[in-house]
Amino acid sequence: LSLLEILDASYNKLTVVPPELGQLASLLELDLGGNQLTTIPVELGNLSKLKFVNLCKNQLKAIPTELVNMSSLEQLHVCDNQLTSVPAESRQQ
Repeated sequence: LSLLEILDASYNKLTVVPPELGQLASLLELDLGGNQLTTIPVELGNLSKLKFVNLCKNQLKAIPTELVNMSSLEQLHVCDNQLTSVPAESRQQ
């Protein structure tokens, strides 16, 4: 059981995010900005407490729908990527 609430892995030249990151159940903020990421694992959608995600300044071409549809997510920053589209939010209200 992880008590980690904030993870800042920005500007570390990361090329991959391990799917196991989706097991950090207490995570509230995730900063992966300024890396060399081309994909984001759908497992991040399991982070039910996540409120803030920064994915700016990477090489992403897509954002997983699972991430966009998280009920707790308040801010998702995706500027300066290679996105061709962002999935529409499809939460049930």
